[in-house]
Amino acid sequence: MIYVVMITPYFALAAYLLQMLRFYSSGAILMGLYAVYYFYPSQTRIAFDRRITRAV
Repeated sequence: MIYVVMITPYFALAAYLLQMLRFYSSGAILMGLYAVYYFYPSQTRIAFDRRITRAV
């Protein structure tokens, strides 16, 4: 799964270099930023996720 996510920044770079429409370039960049945020969380986010998903 992480390999698929890490391809997204390369799509953004390709969209920028190929001078695609701004809509597609912006979408690729936003997906890349979200992927980096989601798969490389901070310690506070890890603690938050652990707190809300623990069994009661």
